[in-house]
Amino acid sequence: MARTTTEHTIVHKSADLEGVVRLEAIGTGTIYPGKLLEMESNEYVQHHSAASGASAKLVALENQTPDTHTYPTTAAIDIPYDSGDTVYYTQASPGDVLNMWLAAGQDVSKGIDWLISDGAGCLTSCGTGVSVGTSNPVGLAWEDATPGGSAGRCLVRIV
Repeated sequence: MARTTTEHTIVHKSADLEGVVRLEAIGTGTIYPGKLLEMESNEYVQHHSAASGASAKLVALENQTPDTHTYPTTAAIDIPYDSGDTVYYTQASPGDVLNMWLAAGQDVSKGIDWLISDGAGCLTSCGTGVSVGTSNPVGLAWEDATPGGSAGRCLVRIV
C-alpha cells in the first residue's frame, strides 16, 4: 500500500522558535494524528466533543515509534492510536500551521474560511466571518481543500 499523504508530519510550521512541545496522555477511542482533542476529567484525551465549542487546541501528533507491520510503507501520520495507547499531542499556539482533519463535505479556501470543531475531532467551516461570543474558531484554512464524501486533511493556521 502506498502512502496516502504528501505531508508526513502534523506540524507544518511552528510559531515557536524552540519548536513544538510534545505532551502525552492515554487516549480513549481510536485517534488519528491531526485530530482535535480534549482532556477528559481522568486526564485521558479523546476527540473534541463539542461542535463549535471552545477548544484548548490540543492536536494529536504522529506516533514517533509506530508499532505496526505496515510501517514504513504506511506513513506514521496515517497510523491511528488505539484506545488505551499513549497519545502524543501538542497544545497549538497562534501562528502554528498544522496538518489537521477537515470534516466530510467541506469546501474551504486558503485564508478565507474560519474553522471550528465539528464535535468529532475534525474541523468544519463557519464561513468567512466569526461572530464574537458565538464562534470558537480553532484556525483559518491554510490551503484550498475539498475532502468530498469522507474526512480529509487540510493545513490549518491556528488563531
